[in-house]
Amino acid sequence: MDNTTIPYVDPEEMAAAEKYCKGLADCGIPIRMLNEREIHRAEPNLAPSVIGAIDTLCDGSVYPPGLCFALVYGAKALGAKVLPRTRATGIIRGADGRIQKVVTTNGDIQTDTVVNAAGIWAKEIGRMVGLNIPIEPRQGQILVGEQTFQIARRKVVEFGYLMVKLQGGEYQRNVDADIEEYGVAMVFEPTRDNNFLIGSSRRFVDRDTNCHFGVMRALAKRAMHFFPVLKDINIIRTYTGLRPYTPDHFPIVSETEVPGFFIAAGHEGDGVSLALVTGEIITNMIRGEKQGIDITKLSFARYCK
Repeated sequence: MDNTTIPYVDPEEMAAAEKYCKGLADCGIPIRMLNEREIHRAEPNLAPSVIGAIDTLCDGSVYPPGLCFALVYGAKALGAKVLPRTRATGIIRGADGRIQKVVTTNGDIQTDTVVNAAGIWAKEIGRMVGLNIPIEPRQGQILVGEQTFQIARRKVVEFGYLMVKLQGGEYQRNVDADIEEYGVAMVFEPTRDNNFLIGSSRRFVDRDTNCHFGVMRALAKRAMHFFPVLKDINIIRTYTGLRPYTPDHFPIVSETEVPGFFIAAGHEGDGVSLALVTGEIITNMIRGEKQGIDITKLSFARYCK
Protein backbone atom coordinates (compact mmCIF):
# COMPACT_ATOMS: atom_id res chain seq x y z
CA MET A 1 0.00 0.00 0.00
CA ASP A 2 1.17 3.55 -0.75
CA ASN A 3 0.37 6.59 1.32
CA THR A 4 -0.90 9.75 -0.34
CA THR A 5 -0.03 13.14 1.12
CA ILE A 6 -2.63 15.91 0.81
CA PRO A 7 -1.05 19.26 1.77
CA TYR A 8 -2.85 22.51 2.53
CA VAL A 9 -1.53 26.05 2.54
CA ASP A 10 -3.74 28.29 4.69
CA PRO A 11 -5.98 28.19 7.77
CA GLU A 12 -9.17 28.00 5.70
CA GLU A 13 -7.93 24.90 3.91
CA MET A 14 -6.78 23.44 7.21
CA ALA A 15 -10.26 23.85 8.68
CA ALA A 16 -11.83 22.18 5.64
CA ALA A 17 -9.21 19.43 5.77
CA GLU A 18 -9.92 18.72 9.43
CA LYS A 19 -13.62 18.34 8.64
CA TYR A 20 -12.85 16.09 5.68
CA CYS A 21 -10.41 13.99 7.73
CA LYS A 22 -12.91 13.52 10.54
CA GLY A 23 -15.59 12.41 8.09
CA LEU A 24 -13.34 9.71 6.66
CA ALA A 25 -12.16 8.63 10.09
CA ASP A 26 -15.77 8.27 11.23
CA CYS A 27 -16.26 5.87 8.31
CA GLY A 28 -13.39 3.74 9.57
CA ILE A 29 -10.86 4.86 6.96
CA PRO A 30 -7.31 5.05 8.37
CA ILE A 31 -6.22 8.66 7.98
CA ARG A 32 -4.38 11.27 10.04
CA MET A 33 -3.39 14.92 10.11
CA LEU A 34 0.25 15.99 9.88
CA ASN A 35 1.39 19.29 11.38
CA GLU A 36 3.81 21.65 9.64
CA ARG A 37 6.92 20.06 11.12
CA GLU A 38 5.79 16.53 10.30
CA ILE A 39 4.92 17.22 6.68
CA HIS A 40 8.20 19.00 5.92
CA ARG A 41 10.14 16.20 7.56
CA ALA A 42 8.26 13.68 5.39
CA GLU A 43 8.53 15.72 2.17
CA PRO A 44 11.41 18.24 2.48
CA ASN A 45 10.99 19.56 -1.09
CA LEU A 46 7.53 20.96 -0.39
CA ALA A 47 7.25 24.76 -0.36
CA PRO A 48 7.48 26.58 2.99
CA SER A 49 3.91 27.81 2.43
CA VAL A 50 2.58 24.31 3.22
CA ILE A 51 1.37 24.37 6.83
CA GLY A 52 0.14 20.81 7.20
CA ALA A 53 -1.30 17.82 5.40
CA ILE A 54 -3.61 14.85 5.49
CA ASP A 55 -1.83 11.51 5.37
CA THR A 56 -3.86 8.63 3.96
CA LEU A 57 -2.82 5.19 5.18
CA CYS A 58 -4.72 2.86 2.87
CA ASP A 59 -4.02 4.04 -0.67
CA GLY A 60 -2.51 1.97 -3.45
CA SER A 61 -1.29 2.53 -6.98
CA VAL A 62 -2.11 0.59 -10.10
CA TYR A 63 -0.83 0.66 -13.69
CA PRO A 64 -4.09 1.06 -15.68
CA PRO A 65 -3.03 -0.61 -18.98
CA GLY A 66 -1.59 -3.54 -17.03
CA LEU A 67 -4.81 -4.01 -15.04
CA CYS A 68 -6.90 -3.71 -18.20
CA PHE A 69 -4.95 -6.44 -19.99
CA ALA A 70 -5.00 -8.63 -16.88
CA LEU A 71 -8.80 -8.37 -16.72
CA VAL A 72 -9.08 -9.18 -20.43
CA TYR A 73 -6.82 -12.23 -20.12
CA GLY A 74 -8.66 -13.36 -17.02
CA ALA A 75 -12.04 -13.00 -18.72
CA LYS A 76 -10.86 -14.94 -21.77
CA ALA A 77 -9.56 -17.71 -19.51
CA LEU A 78 -13.09 -18.00 -18.10
CA GLY A 79 -14.61 -18.29 -21.56
CA ALA A 80 -15.31 -14.67 -22.54
CA LYS A 81 -15.01 -13.71 -26.20
CA VAL A 82 -13.29 -10.37 -26.80
CA LEU A 83 -13.86 -8.46 -30.03
CA PRO A 84 -11.25 -5.70 -30.38
CA ARG A 85 -11.76 -2.84 -32.86
CA THR A 86 -15.48 -3.60 -32.97
CA ARG A 87 -18.03 -0.79 -32.82
CA ALA A 88 -21.60 -1.19 -31.61
CA THR A 89 -23.91 0.51 -34.11
CA GLY A 90 -27.33 -0.45 -32.78
CA ILE A 91 -29.39 -2.44 -30.29
CA ILE A 92 -32.44 -4.35 -31.50
CA ARG A 93 -35.40 -4.85 -29.15
CA GLY A 94 -38.45 -7.03 -29.49
CA ALA A 95 -42.12 -6.03 -29.36
CA ASP A 96 -42.04 -6.53 -25.57
CA GLY A 97 -39.14 -4.05 -25.26
CA ARG A 98 -36.59 -6.69 -24.37
CA ILE A 99 -33.17 -6.71 -25.97
CA GLN A 100 -32.68 -9.26 -28.74
CA LYS A 101 -29.32 -8.44 -30.24
CA VAL A 102 -26.50 -5.89 -30.60
CA VAL A 103 -25.52 -4.82 -34.10
CA THR A 104 -21.77 -4.30 -34.53
CA THR A 105 -19.23 -3.71 -37.27
CA ASN A 106 -18.15 -7.31 -36.69
CA GLY A 107 -21.57 -8.93 -37.01
CA ASP A 108 -24.67 -9.22 -34.84
CA ILE A 109 -24.51 -10.53 -31.27
CA GLN A 110 -27.62 -12.36 -30.07
CA THR A 111 -28.18 -11.46 -26.42
CA ASP A 112 -30.86 -10.45 -23.94
CA THR A 113 -28.43 -8.58 -21.68
CA VAL A 114 -26.28 -5.50 -22.36
CA VAL A 115 -23.96 -3.75 -19.91
CA ASN A 116 -23.23 -0.21 -21.07
CA ALA A 117 -19.70 0.38 -19.77
CA ALA A 118 -18.78 2.70 -22.63
CA GLY A 119 -17.41 5.61 -20.59
CA ILE A 120 -17.66 8.87 -22.50
CA TRP A 121 -19.65 7.05 -25.21
CA ALA A 122 -22.28 5.79 -22.72
CA LYS A 123 -24.74 8.48 -23.81
CA GLU A 124 -24.61 7.27 -27.44
CA ILE A 125 -25.17 3.66 -26.39
CA GLY A 126 -28.07 4.77 -24.20
CA ARG A 127 -29.76 6.49 -27.15
CA MET A 128 -29.87 3.13 -28.93
CA VAL A 129 -32.51 2.01 -26.42
CA GLY A 130 -34.17 5.40 -25.93
CA LEU A 131 -32.40 6.43 -22.71
CA ASN A 132 -30.87 9.84 -22.01
CA ILE A 133 -27.77 9.13 -19.93
CA PRO A 134 -26.26 12.40 -18.56
CA ILE A 135 -22.59 11.57 -19.07
CA GLU A 136 -20.30 14.12 -20.72
CA PRO A 137 -16.55 14.04 -21.47
CA ARG A 138 -14.39 16.18 -19.18
CA GLN A 139 -10.84 16.60 -20.44
CA GLY A 140 -7.74 16.20 -18.29
CA GLN A 141 -4.13 16.91 -19.18
CA ILE A 142 -0.94 15.46 -17.72
CA LEU A 143 2.70 16.58 -17.82
CA VAL A 144 5.50 13.99 -17.75
CA GLY A 145 8.83 15.01 -16.22
CA GLU A 146 12.32 13.85 -17.08
CA GLN A 147 14.21 11.33 -14.96
CA THR A 148 15.67 13.13 -11.99
CA PHE A 149 16.30 12.85 -8.27
CA GLN A 150 13.53 11.89 -5.85
CA ILE A 151 11.37 14.99 -5.52
CA ALA A 152 8.70 13.33 -3.38
CA ARG A 153 8.60 9.94 -1.71
CA ARG A 154 4.95 9.34 -2.56
CA LYS A 155 1.98 10.76 -4.37
CA VAL A 156 1.17 14.33 -3.33
CA VAL A 157 -2.26 15.84 -4.04
CA GLU A 158 -3.17 19.35 -2.97
CA PHE A 159 -6.28 19.58 -0.80
CA GLY A 160 -7.85 21.90 -3.37
CA TYR A 161 -7.97 18.94 -5.79
CA LEU A 162 -11.00 17.65 -3.93
CA MET A 163 -12.73 21.01 -4.35
CA VAL A 164 -12.04 21.13 -8.09
CA LYS A 165 -12.98 17.51 -8.73
CA LEU A 166 -16.26 17.61 -6.84
CA GLN A 167 -17.05 21.29 -7.44
CA GLY A 168 -18.37 21.53 -3.92
CA GLY A 169 -17.56 22.47 -0.39
CA GLU A 170 -17.78 25.77 1.39
CA TYR A 171 -14.12 26.67 0.91
CA GLN A 172 -13.04 28.36 -2.31
CA ARG A 173 -9.37 28.38 -3.27
CA ASN A 174 -7.45 31.63 -3.64
CA VAL A 175 -5.76 30.93 -6.99
CA ASP A 176 -4.83 32.75 -10.20
CA ALA A 177 -7.44 33.14 -12.94
CA ASP A 178 -5.86 30.57 -15.28
CA ILE A 179 -5.71 27.95 -12.51
CA GLU A 180 -9.43 28.48 -11.92
CA GLU A 181 -10.31 28.62 -15.62
CA TYR A 182 -8.65 25.31 -16.46
CA GLY A 183 -9.72 23.52 -13.29
CA VAL A 184 -6.12 22.92 -12.28
CA ALA A 185 -5.21 21.32 -8.98
CA MET A 186 -1.77 19.93 -8.24
CA VAL A 187 -1.27 16.17 -8.38
CA PHE A 188 2.34 15.00 -8.26
CA GLU A 189 3.06 11.31 -8.75
CA PRO A 190 6.59 9.88 -8.84
CA THR A 191 7.30 6.78 -10.92
CA ARG A 192 9.62 3.84 -10.26
CA ASP A 193 12.05 5.19 -12.88
CA ASN A 194 12.28 8.61 -11.16
CA ASN A 195 10.19 10.32 -13.77
CA PHE A 196 7.10 12.06 -12.47
CA LEU A 197 3.59 12.93 -13.56
CA ILE A 198 1.95 16.31 -12.95
CA GLY A 199 -1.81 16.89 -13.10
CA SER A 200 -4.55 17.70 -13.02
CA SER A 201 -6.89 19.80 -15.14
CA ARG A 202 -10.63 19.64 -15.80
CA ARG A 203 -12.29 21.24 -18.83
CA PHE A 204 -15.42 20.71 -20.86
CA VAL A 205 -14.21 20.83 -24.47
CA ASP A 206 -16.38 18.09 -25.97
CA ARG A 207 -14.02 15.35 -27.24
CA ASP A 208 -11.02 17.51 -28.01
CA THR A 209 -7.86 15.61 -27.02
CA ASN A 210 -5.37 18.20 -28.23
CA CYS A 211 -2.85 19.44 -25.68
CA HIS A 212 -3.44 23.05 -24.73
CA PHE A 213 -0.44 25.28 -23.99
CA GLY A 214 -2.32 27.40 -21.48
CA VAL A 215 -3.23 24.28 -19.52
CA MET A 216 0.39 23.05 -19.63
CA ARG A 217 1.59 26.35 -18.26
CA ALA A 218 -1.04 26.39 -15.52
CA LEU A 219 -0.18 22.82 -14.50
CA ALA A 220 3.52 23.65 -14.29
CA LYS A 221 2.85 26.87 -12.36
CA ARG A 222 0.65 25.12 -9.82
CA ALA A 223 3.16 22.30 -9.36
CA MET A 224 5.97 24.79 -8.73
CA HIS A 225 3.78 26.49 -6.15
CA PHE A 226 4.07 23.32 -4.07
CA PHE A 227 7.49 22.10 -5.28
CA PRO A 228 9.68 25.12 -6.16
CA VAL A 229 12.54 22.76 -7.10
CA LEU A 230 10.63 21.84 -10.26
CA LYS A 231 11.61 25.12 -11.91
CA ASP A 232 14.97 23.58 -12.88
CA ILE A 233 13.58 20.28 -14.23
CA ASN A 234 12.39 19.58 -17.76
CA ILE A 235 9.00 18.37 -18.94
CA ILE A 236 9.48 15.78 -21.71
CA ARG A 237 5.91 15.29 -22.94
CA THR A 238 2.25 15.91 -22.25
CA TYR A 239 -0.97 14.07 -23.07
CA THR A 240 -4.71 14.35 -22.56
CA GLY A 241 -7.59 12.05 -21.74
CA LEU A 242 -11.36 12.30 -21.40
CA ARG A 243 -13.20 11.39 -18.21
CA PRO A 244 -16.89 10.35 -18.18
CA TYR A 245 -18.50 13.02 -15.98
CA THR A 246 -21.92 12.98 -14.27
CA PRO A 247 -23.57 16.11 -12.81
CA ASP A 248 -23.56 14.81 -9.22
CA HIS A 249 -20.09 13.17 -9.46
CA PHE A 250 -21.44 9.71 -8.65
CA PRO A 251 -21.12 6.96 -11.25
CA ILE A 252 -24.19 5.26 -12.68
CA VAL A 253 -24.08 1.55 -11.80
CA SER A 254 -27.64 0.49 -12.32
CA GLU A 255 -30.40 -1.44 -13.99
CA THR A 256 -32.77 0.60 -16.16
CA GLU A 257 -36.38 0.68 -17.35
CA VAL A 258 -35.22 -1.29 -20.41
CA PRO A 259 -35.25 -4.98 -19.46
CA GLY A 260 -31.76 -6.43 -19.67
CA PHE A 261 -30.01 -3.07 -20.16
CA PHE A 262 -27.56 -2.09 -17.41
CA ILE A 263 -25.27 0.93 -17.02
CA ALA A 264 -21.78 0.92 -15.50
CA ALA A 265 -20.31 4.29 -16.44
CA GLY A 266 -19.70 7.85 -15.26
CA HIS A 267 -16.85 7.15 -12.81
CA GLU A 268 -14.86 10.11 -14.16
CA GLY A 269 -11.25 9.55 -13.01
CA ASP A 270 -12.03 6.60 -10.73
CA GLY A 271 -13.13 3.99 -13.26
CA VAL A 272 -9.97 1.89 -13.09
CA SER A 273 -9.75 1.85 -9.31
CA LEU A 274 -13.46 1.03 -8.98
CA ALA A 275 -13.54 -1.53 -11.80
CA LEU A 276 -13.64 -4.64 -9.65
CA VAL A 277 -16.37 -3.48 -7.26
CA THR A 278 -18.37 -2.13 -10.23
CA GLY A 279 -18.14 -5.53 -11.89
CA GLU A 280 -19.31 -7.25 -8.73
CA ILE A 281 -22.31 -4.91 -8.37
CA ILE A 282 -23.38 -5.42 -12.00
CA THR A 283 -22.94 -9.19 -11.69
CA ASN A 284 -25.22 -9.22 -8.65
CA MET A 285 -27.81 -7.18 -10.56
CA ILE A 286 -27.82 -9.52 -13.53
CA ARG A 287 -28.09 -12.56 -11.28
CA GLY A 288 -30.72 -10.94 -9.09
CA GLU A 289 -28.57 -11.38 -6.00
CA LYS A 290 -28.40 -9.15 -2.92
CA GLN A 291 -25.83 -6.36 -2.93
CA GLY A 292 -23.22 -6.19 -0.20
CA ILE A 293 -23.39 -2.37 -0.03
CA ASP A 294 -26.02 0.34 -0.39
CA ILE A 295 -26.03 1.43 -4.05
CA THR A 296 -29.05 3.75 -3.94
CA LYS A 297 -26.99 6.81 -4.95
CA LEU A 298 -25.70 4.99 -8.03
CA SER A 299 -29.14 4.34 -9.50
CA PHE A 300 -29.98 5.69 -12.96
CA ALA A 301 -33.46 6.44 -11.58
CA ARG A 302 -32.08 9.59 -9.90
CA TYR A 303 -31.97 11.19 -13.35
CA CYS A 304 -35.46 10.03 -14.38
CA LYS A 305 -37.54 12.12 -11.97
